Amino acid sequence: MKTIEEQSILLSQNCDGDIFLKYRICMAFRDGAKYVQKWIPVEDDLPETDVPVLVRTKNGKYKVSSMYIPKDCHGNILGEKRWKGSTSFVESITDWRPITYK
Repeated sequence: MKTIEEQSILLSQNCDGDIFLKYRICMAFRDGAKYVQKWIPVEDDLPETDVPVLVRTKNGKYKVSSMYIPKDCHGNILGEKRWKGSTSFVESITDWRPITYK
C-alpha cells in the first residue's frame, strides 16, 4: 500500500496540465486523505448511535465501540446517548474516528 504522499504524486503525474495544476491536485489529495484520518475529540462531537467507530483512550489504547441511547423495557428513553463499555473504559475515551471499510 502506498503512503498518502506517494499516492498524491502518482495521481498528479497522471494528470494533463501545467505544473501548477499538478501541484494543486497533489496537495488537494494529500490534504483530503489526511482530513479523513483525523481524530475527533469527544468534546467536539460524538458519532451517530449504533455506528462502530475506533476510539482512543487516555492511556493510548485503541478499541472499537459505538454509542447507544439507554432505554427501559418499554422503549422509553432513560438519558442521553452513551458509549458502550465499562465505566472506566468510557471515562478514558479521548477521541474517535470513523472506520472505513473497503
